[in-house]
This record gives sequence, C-alpha cells and structure tokens, in this order.
Amino acid sequence: MSLRQRCMTVAFAGIGFAMPYDLLPRTAAAALLLCLAACASITTDDPHARTPGVILDDQVVERMARRRIYEADEMFRTGNVSVVCFNGIVLLTGQVENSALRGKAAAALDGIRKVRKVHNEIQVSGPTNYVARTNDSWISTKVRARLLANAAIESDVGVTTEDGVVYLLGRVRRQDADVTVEEAQEVFGVRKIVKVFEYVD
Repeated sequence: MSLRQRCMTVAFAGIGFAMPYDLLPRTAAAALLLCLAACASITTDDPHARTPGVILDDQVVERMARRRIYEADEMFRTGNVSVVCFNGIVLLTGQVENSALRGKAAAALDGIRKVRKVHNEIQVSGPTNYVARTNDSWISTKVRARLLANAAIESDVGVTTEDGVVYLLGRVRRQDADVTVEEAQEVFGVRKIVKVFEYVD
C-alpha cells in the first residue's frame, strides 16, 4: 500500500466509530483535515512544492495581513474577509459593505514582506452566515480529499472556498491544473472554480 493510500485509510478509519448521524459530516471533515495536514508535505513528488520555510513565511503573511486589514477600518469587523497566502501569492475573499472597503483591504497589504502579488476577490455584499461558511469548509475538505486520492496530481495545490466558489492556488504544471479542476468539479455544492495558479511549464 502506498503512502498516499495509507494516509487515506487513516483518515477514513478515524470516522468509523459509532456517533450521532448529524455529527458524522463534521467529524469526518475534522479527521480528513488532520490527515491532510499531516500527509500533504510528504505525499507530493512536486519539486515546486512549498518548503517548510515558505509555509512559515506564508503563515506570517496571513497573520500580518489580517491584523492590518482589521486595523485599517473598524467596518471590517462587521464584514467577512479571509486571507490566504500560498507561495507569497495572497488571495483575499469574503464580503464587505462597499467598494471603498474592498480597495482598502488590498491597500492594507502594501509593504508586507514576502508578498509577491495580491488577488482581490472580495465581493461587495452582506456577509455569509454560519451555515454557508460551514458548507464552504466542508467543500474545501472534500476537494482536498479528492486531490490527495488522485495519484496523477503531483503539484502542491492550495484550496479555499467562499460562498460555494472554490479557489485553487499553487505552482503547478498545466496538466495538473486541468486534472485538479476536474476533481473539484465533481464535488457537490461547488458553484464556480477560480484558478489562482502559477504555471511552471
């Protein structure tokens, strides 16, 4: 059994015990996320995958960006803004009350070290509710699981979902990009797929 297969076996074995039916999806998501986090860095054969140092840099960028955004305007606290950084590429998603806030969120990232580019996908609308955000997390989990299970995908791909829109990030081969999109399209609840890729071929 390959390492990829063992990771998947561990993930699903962890949710095999008896529990109330309504808790199963949430528990499954937690089990898969833990497994994916543990296995992602060792199951890829991608020479362009993020190194531990790059992952740490991305995490620092995310924390600093969130802090700067919330300090830029108190109205961000009533909205819903998410920050994801992957290889120095920052993706902003969520909802704010007006276009001025949308621009202010991106401007707040000016001068942050290690930021190479910012994709501003924030929408001007009311914030999504708890149910929608939970569903987004579940969609991301299912997409990641499908990518991990597909041995043909060698690239290191980041996944985040906002209001049913799946964003795919990473430095990838074009062939892997196509397969990744096909896998994401198979997940129920996905309304749209946005590629935030850097191509290495």
